[in-house]
Amino acid sequence: MLLVALHLAIYSFMALFPIVNPVGTTPIFLAMTTGASLETRHRLSRRVSIYACALLVVSLVLGGLIIEFFGIKIAHVEIAGGLVVFYTAWEMLNVRDDVAPSQLAVESGRLEQIAFFPLTLPITAGPGSIAVAIAVSSRIAHRPLDAMLFGYLGAMVGVLVVALTIWLCFRFAQGVFAKLGTTGTMVFTKMAAFILMAIGVEIFWSGLSQLIIELR
Repeated sequence: MLLVALHLAIYSFMALFPIVNPVGTTPIFLAMTTGASLETRHRLSRRVSIYACALLVVSLVLGGLIIEFFGIKIAHVEIAGGLVVFYTAWEMLNVRDDVAPSQLAVESGRLEQIAFFPLTLPITAGPGSIAVAIAVSSRIAHRPLDAMLFGYLGAMVGVLVVALTIWLCFRFAQGVFAKLGTTGTMVFTKMAAFILMAIGVEIFWSGLSQLIIELR
């Protein structure tokens, strides 16, 4: 049974890590927390990793049941998530250049509020991650009871390791900004916002294309 748990731990980590992509999400985390103090960034990195872990565990154990209960599909979640990501990127692109980074955190007043939405969902642990967690769950659910319990335990360990990589990437990302300077920081923020907008379009199209295929 320990081998079952180990197998599912490795399998869930390998399946989720490329989708969550904490390394690729780090620039977006930095851009969205422009002007935040080092302490605030550390606190946010811890919260995002905890929220992501909780969200993926819930998706792993109950995701399929929740989706069936509300009668929605992963495609619907992707469309909604894509729109949210696009809107967040649009706001970042339209921040006035004459506002100093230190003022941004004060004026927005929402750095703590964005820890779960949209930093965790849908940017870090988005619809794709939820779909993968549900898919992993489907490989476990029909096993004998003892194998199922060890399977879920192993999968949760894999999720925990993914959450740990999120925390490590976000926690030690501050050094990047220290080397960029004010102008570099502004350029970096705009580039990250544009990339985030493209990600939003990709998530939206992924869900919409699935619905179009179903109509055909």
